[in-house]
Amino acid sequence: MPPINSLRTLRSSPSLRSTYRPTIYLCASRPLSSEASRIDKSKLDEPKIYRSNSLDPYFNLSFEDWLFRKTPNSTPTLLFYRNRSCVVIGKNQNPWKETNPDLLERDGIPLIRRRSGGGTVYHDEGNINFSILVPRHLFTRSLGSGIIETALKDRLGIGRAGVNERGDLILWDKDDGNRDKGSSGGSERIDESRSGQDRKWKKISGSAYKIVAQRAYHHGTMLISSDLGSLGTYLRSKSPDLVTKSVDSVRSPVTTLRSARPDVTHDDFVHAVAEEFHRVFSKDTQTTPASDFDRRIIEQIDEKALKGDADRSNYIQQGISELKSWDWTYGSTPEFYRDLHVNLPSGPIHLLITSKHALVTHVEALTRDISPKSHEAIETLRSRLLGRTYGRSPEGDFDQLVNQAISDIHGTLS
Repeated sequence: MPPINSLRTLRSSPSLRSTYRPTIYLCASRPLSSEASRIDKSKLDEPKIYRSNSLDPYFNLSFEDWLFRKTPNSTPTLLFYRNRSCVVIGKNQNPWKETNPDLLERDGIPLIRRRSGGGTVYHDEGNINFSILVPRHLFTRSLGSGIIETALKDRLGIGRAGVNERGDLILWDKDDGNRDKGSSGGSERIDESRSGQDRKWKKISGSAYKIVAQRAYHHGTMLISSDLGSLGTYLRSKSPDLVTKSVDSVRSPVTTLRSARPDVTHDDFVHAVAEEFHRVFSKDTQTTPASDFDRRIIEQIDEKALKGDADRSNYIQQGISELKSWDWTYGSTPEFYRDLHVNLPSGPIHLLITSKHALVTHVEALTRDISPKSHEAIETLRSRLLGRTYGRSPEGDFDQLVNQAISDIHGTLS
C-alpha cells in the first residue's frame, strides 16, 4: 500500500502562509508599586484566596470558570491548583499542530481545551497553577506577573526571577550579568541595566488571559519540579506543517523554580504569592503571623467541599462535561489546511484538504494527468474524505482512512 508521501507547508500559497513571527523583547516588567498605587482599595471587597486540593484538571478548570463567572466584580480573587498529568491547549489552538493526540491517548494523558487563549502547556503534579481574577478596570498583563515576580524575589529570595515583554515569568541565567548576594537568604541579584537582547533566560511559567464584561483574569503555570522530559515529549507536534488560522504556541527554553532554589516547595510558593496578593488588595493592614495566615486567609476546597451549594455544583459539573466532550476538545478547532502528495497508478496527485471544526469541508486535487482514470481516482478520494472527521473518531483514524482509500483505488485501477 503506497503511503502518504509528505506533509508540508503550502509555500506556493501566500494567502495560506503563516506570516506571524513574534519577536520577544526583554525588559524589566512595569514595577508592581506603580500598579498597586492605582488600586483604590476602598472600592473593593476583601480579597478571596482559594487552594484546591483536587488533582482533577476538569474539576479545577471548571471551578476556576465558576469563580470567574460568579464572583462579584469587586472581589479580587486568587486560586491555586495542581493537576494530574495532562496537556492543556488554548481556546483557539489546533491540537494536531500543538501536540500528538495519538501519543497522549496511548499514554493516558488527557488533552483539554481551556476557555482562555494563549499557548499549550503541560501540567503535572510538579507544576502549580495560579489564577488571578480582578475587576476589568484594574487588569493589565503586568499586574499579575508583578505580584508573582515580587513574591519570588522578595518573599522567596529568588533574585533571578523576572518577567519578559510577553509577560512570561522567567529565570535569568545565573551566569548572566553581575550579581551579588542579597541581604536575606543569599539571593542572587542580576544586573538589569544590561540590554535584554544579550541576556539569557528560561521560562518557569506560561500565562494566558481572559476578559469578559467587567471581569478579567490572568492564569498561569509555575514549574516547581515538573518533569521537563515529559513536557518536551508531549508538546511535540504530530503535524508541525499544518497551515492553520489558529494561534501557534511560542516555543521557549524552560526550567523549574528548583533550578534556582532546590528546597522550594509548592507550599512555599502558595504562601508567598498569597501574602503578596493579600498585601496588594486587602484593606487589612494588620500583620498576620505566618503560622496563621494560610489557615485564616486561604480557603481549602475540593469536590466534596463544594457539594453543599447545588447551583455551584451543577455549574461545575456542566463545565466538566463540556471540557470532556469531543465537540469542545476537537470540534472547536479553527479552520486549517493539510497538504498531501499521493502516488496513484494514474500518477501523482496533490491534495489540499480543508478542515473546520475537525470536519473535512473541502478537498482540492491537482494533477498533470487529465485522463479518465485520474479523474476517477480524484473523485473517489474526494467522496471518501469529504465530511469525514479529522483525527481519531468512531469511524476510524483519518490517516488510516486516507491510506485505505488509496489502497482501494490501487486495487480498482491496477
